[in-house]
Amino acid sequence: MGFFKNRLNKFYTDYVFKYYYVLYQRSNWNIKKLIIKPFIEFAKLNYRKFNPTEYLFHSIQIQTQTYCNLNCQFCPNNKIKREHGQMPLNLFNKIINELSALNYTGEIMLYLQNEPLLDKRIKNLVQITYNKCPNAIIGLYSNGTQLTNDLLCDLFDAGLTFLRINDYSMVQPKKTRNVGSYEVKSKVKDFKCYSHNQGRIRIYRFFPSIMKMSNRSGLMEGVGSPTPLSLFCNRPFEQMYINFRGEALFCCNDWLFNEIMGDVKKNNLVEIWSNKRYEFLRRELIRNSRKRICRDCDYTSILFPKVIFKNLIRRLIPISIKH
Repeated sequence: MGFFKNRLNKFYTDYVFKYYYVLYQRSNWNIKKLIIKPFIEFAKLNYRKFNPTEYLFHSIQIQTQTYCNLNCQFCPNNKIKREHGQMPLNLFNKIINELSALNYTGEIMLYLQNEPLLDKRIKNLVQITYNKCPNAIIGLYSNGTQLTNDLLCDLFDAGLTFLRINDYSMVQPKKTRNVGSYEVKSKVKDFKCYSHNQGRIRIYRFFPSIMKMSNRSGLMEGVGSPTPLSLFCNRPFEQMYINFRGEALFCCNDWLFNEIMGDVKKNNLVEIWSNKRYEFLRRELIRNSRKRICRDCDYTSILFPKVIFKNLIRRLIPISIKH
């Protein structure tokens, strides 16, 4: 039994956790039935007795501003009519102070539906976050086009834990792809301070062949799967999203701010996280009932899957796993 448990853990850790979403989008239904759907249903067991007053989010994304300088084929930012703006500094401080009061040690992601390095305050925001929440994981996801050697050094000196750079140069519209083209990976690796921080920097290059990524809750026609899923998604159980107005969104794919869970100007983060509206929509996902913002979405997410899976197999197969 111990051998079976270890092999099961290794299989899901090495393969399913890393590739299940790509497999779901691009594989035939037999593979989905045999591997992916059971994996998602198995992970869902972890949330049947979910209690938000006892289980705080592992990660929070904060939208310090809404703008992006690219026009990627799969992204709605510059393709839809949406409200733009910048989060006031006093509102940002309120959110960070609340996280500090909670002794928060999870992820604090200073980006949401944007290019975070367009915010000229980003170094200061990282510094504020680190000073208030020194034990948290502070991260940024960026397209890398605004990055300089000095900014890279300043961000890590300010307390940034990691930087993930998504190179989208190959998924720009064809008519603009060669205009002002850039090679993010070589540029960043040429920075003098890269060698000192390379363990905290990851660079991913995206190609047109992966355009089946996600339809962004139905906003992007021709991208992702045309058929809405009837599968579980654990994003609202693990991650919180705050837009530039201070409103908590149910999902990061809510680009139009349709599903507002609460307002941090009126309630604190814990009150919002555990309110009845949040709980009602979470229960719909538990039942695989995708409605509202989830209705036309083709994305199924299992955030923090290794933690979830290990907890599950410890309960279902009570034999210890060697780490």
